[in-house]
Amino acid sequence: MYLKALTNVTAKTIAEHLGLSIATVDRVLNNRGNVKRETYEKVIETAEELGYKPNKLARFLSRKTEYRVALVYPKYVKFFWEQVEVGIKSALDELSDYGLRVDTFRTSSPRIPARDVIRKLIDSDNYQGIAIAPGEEDLSDLINDGVARGIKICTFNQDAKKSDRLFYVGANYREAGRLAGELTCKFCGRSGKVAIFGANDDFQTTEKNKGFFEVAEFYPELEVLGPYSLAGPSYSEEQLKYVLQGVSGVYVSTAELGDVAELVSTQSLRDLVMVGHDMNQQMLEYLEEGIVTATINQDPAGQGYFALTNLFQQLAYEGIDGSVEGVDVRLEVIMKENAKFYI
Repeated sequence: MYLKALTNVTAKTIAEHLGLSIATVDRVLNNRGNVKRETYEKVIETAEELGYKPNKLARFLSRKTEYRVALVYPKYVKFFWEQVEVGIKSALDELSDYGLRVDTFRTSSPRIPARDVIRKLIDSDNYQGIAIAPGEEDLSDLINDGVARGIKICTFNQDAKKSDRLFYVGANYREAGRLAGELTCKFCGRSGKVAIFGANDDFQTTEKNKGFFEVAEFYPELEVLGPYSLAGPSYSEEQLKYVLQGVSGVYVSTAELGDVAELVSTQSLRDLVMVGHDMNQQMLEYLEEGIVTATINQDPAGQGYFALTNLFQQLAYEGIDGSVEGVDVRLEVIMKENAKFYI
């Protein structure tokens, strides 16, 4: 028997081809109850020839299994994590009917260290999965302990590469810095002076700065100054003003793009090229005013969404198809004319 493969093949489609009841076909496809060997073989053969793809989520729904997941991420920067939560909500809207249950835990070190929160979650034995935005603290030992106990653990926004985490969802920060470098150097006309603001020693900032310098090497007529600190004892507003007066472009590799833009708005430097990261209502205003030239969105909603949906897949598909790849979220350039689509 040869049948042309169809699209959207269901148990009903197969039942109609074979003259069987939908209930019988459904029992075969989802392994719920015994049927005659001959009937089983006919259903499987027809399903394969029609191109039937099993609805794994429907199978999980029929099991009435509950999957408990803990989400651990910081409180600040507030606007960024609010956007991550949009993605988390989208994932929950899709998966709550399939047994996904999520508890959220926020950290704001040092008052609420992530290490203390995660230690309690692992020891509680209440969760089959944990999604962690680890920040700068090395949590590899905790993650490894949790994985050894059989807990599915992933990271998002920032990775813990030395750990046994299952996968990572987030931006490639070196590539984000390279993209910023390409934009800044080209907007500045491939020559002149560009200053980097953001001298933090955290992983994200250092990777972005490295990426920026890698690209800037291809523009020999362009001089890169900095990076300059925007915090701590070495920072002064007068120094910032002095640097701004002598450059044609600025790259802000930290979350202080809004702070630099605010200062620039008071200095009559409207022709200054300014590139940074992330998007919120304040950035929209600076883009529309021409103070910020471009900002690079790191898909915070996608980070929340893919962390949760991929972790659910690890839990629910175990024994069926448990392979899950990490996700490098999209880096999107936002400028004045397309900024409205990101708010």
